[in-house]
Amino acid sequence: MASAIAADPASLASQIPIDLFVSKKHPGLAAGVIGFANAAGNIIYTVESVSHKTHIFPHHSRHFVLQDADGHALMTLTHKNRGCWQGYKSNGSEDLVFQAKRNSLSDGVKTQIEVFIAGPNGELDSTPTWKLKGNPSQRSCTISDDNSIMAQTSLMYKLHQICVGRTRFRLTIYPAEDADRSLIVALVVIFVYGKK
Repeated sequence: MASAIAADPASLASQIPIDLFVSKKHPGLAAGVIGFANAAGNIIYTVESVSHKTHIFPHHSRHFVLQDADGHALMTLTHKNRGCWQGYKSNGSEDLVFQAKRNSLSDGVKTQIEVFIAGPNGELDSTPTWKLKGNPSQRSCTISDDNSIMAQTSLMYKLHQICVGRTRFRLTIYPAEDADRSLIVALVVIFVYGKK
């Protein structure tokens, strides 16, 4: 006998992992701009690398600016010192969102990054909220908290292809109530492109 209660389509959609395809060579984007596109090829996020001084960031350092599909700035990622990045809301106030630190256990192949989320007053958690582990050169990364995997990246393999290009890779974001997609995108950018 069929169930009398129909599943809510919106509820079902929220339980499905989302794939974004990451590349610096998406059609329509300027050279060097990192694009995150959905399966239909529509750009969901863009990330541009900039290097300049501002009143918020007075020291000449490298920054990434994360934007949505309409070009609205969501977050500014700035390199603070060796192995440490901070993310700020791009809402004029530049509120701290997170700090990401490269773990001392990282070596030339495997990289570990610990993510400390900022509270409402900008104070950072004393213990890492999320961890990133993997190999940036292979575009392989797992983002997890203490209980589950939030997202993973992987290269785009093709049938019968021996060498796999690293210019385009997949980001899979798994359903989770506390998973902020823009934050996950920011962390992937730091993990893959932040060392350059």
